[in-house]
Amino acid sequence: MTQEPPQEQQPGPEQGTPQPPPVGTQPQGGYYQGPWPPPGVQPGQRDGFWGVVWRTATKSVIVATVASFSFIIALVVFGLAIAAIVNAAFDTDDDDDGLETEFIYGNEDADDKLLVVRVDGVILGEKLDEPLFSGGFAYGYEIQATLRKAAADDEIKGVLLWLSTPGGTIYGSRAIADGVAEYQAATGNPVVAYVAGVSASGGMYAMAGADTILADHGSIVGSIGVIFGPFEYYDGVIATEGGLLGGGITTTNGITVEYLTAGRSKDVGNPFRPLSDDEREVLQAGLDDEYTTFVSHVASARGIGPETIRDEIGAMVYGNAQAEALGLIDGTGTLIEAYEQLAQRAGVSGNRYQVVEESGGNSLLGALVESDLDAESLATLSTTLGEVCVPRGAYLAYWGDPGTLCRR
Repeated sequence: MTQEPPQEQQPGPEQGTPQPPPVGTQPQGGYYQGPWPPPGVQPGQRDGFWGVVWRTATKSVIVATVASFSFIIALVVFGLAIAAIVNAAFDTDDDDDGLETEFIYGNEDADDKLLVVRVDGVILGEKLDEPLFSGGFAYGYEIQATLRKAAADDEIKGVLLWLSTPGGTIYGSRAIADGVAEYQAATGNPVVAYVAGVSASGGMYAMAGADTILADHGSIVGSIGVIFGPFEYYDGVIATEGGLLGGGITTTNGITVEYLTAGRSKDVGNPFRPLSDDEREVLQAGLDDEYTTFVSHVASARGIGPETIRDEIGAMVYGNAQAEALGLIDGTGTLIEAYEQLAQRAGVSGNRYQVVEESGGNSLLGALVESDLDAESLATLSTTLGEVCVPRGAYLAYWGDPGTLCRR
């Protein structure tokens, strides 16, 4: 019997190169649910080198983008959670007796303290319904409350009123001035005002009653005056919108603006009509009253004749040398020199005092702690950010253009 030679075995799938799935059979899993193979792809077709590179790079970009957004969202959520925890842990009522402070200079082990109270930014009376983290404001009634707490703290031997402000509302500025006077009367302790660059108008009002005023080098002070407005009047307007470049006339038909009012001069400030003589007289009388009060306060506190303020000093701002010659400040000095002068007046000179300020202050953590992180506030944060506006229809002790106080 003739024996047939053994036939050579063909390698199976597990022994050779992996085979593509049969036509019409879709691999399980993945996100593709169309026909297999995809249109335009032949069974067993492989991407070239650059196809692999392109696909890998695309996937990498997508993954990196998703990861970045996830990280940002997680960071924001984490920050808000930490803020809420801190707020819950340290939240105190406005009537809390204690004054929590933190060390900033001097001998940290000393018992006697000198308190720094900051007037940093535009002066308002109290907080607006403002978005989280918005800064650049000093709140007169809060500063007055801080000074009252300081008066009840026996460890505090004096106050340094730190100012960097163009002024602001009259009632906010007066609240600070009243707080200074109340502290001095209640304790007999000194108050030294230190100007860090500028203390104008409402800042001058706020600091005038201090026992000593020192301005750092290159500062400006003054602007003893009151302003109201601006009142805009558009003469001969025929359009309110510009063309392609944002300006010029776009129509020759004119426009009509109408206010429905009850009461004479209720629409005072309407930019499409000028002020009447009667309206101007009434508004000027209000300004004059506030100006008289301002002049009297500075004259009494600084020992300057009212006529000198009205006729010589006026509402100008002055540099250090001129301001000292006019009696608006007592000298030029650095922050450390201001600390030392306050310590000397308080009888705690040498290495026997520490300089402190109220905890929180204007720092980011302070803003977090002082904010009410309720759901409604967080929901409206993105739409309200940057819409804080100082009232323009008010008498202001402000140095500069009041029109710039609205930030939109």
